[in-house]
Amino acid sequence: MGQARQFGLMPPPSRPALAARRQQEPEAVFLAWLMWLPADADQQQAAAREVSRIDASGAKGEGPEKLRALFAGLAAG
Repeated sequence: MGQARQFGLMPPPSRPALAARRQQEPEAVFLAWLMWLPADADQQQAAAREVSRIDASGAKGEGPEKLRALFAGLAAG
């Protein structure tokens, strides 16, 4: 299949199809973020920074809003 695509016999997958496979549930992203934090990190402070980053990005939609809510909940203690 790789060679067929390489020689132009198969069209590349569309961008929306790739994007749909890459999106993760907000809870999975939040859990991965928590696991990534160093053990001595201030979780509330780090979560507040993530809320600021999401706000600054202007991301809209159910996923970013849910992720923001998870970070905001942790930031509030």
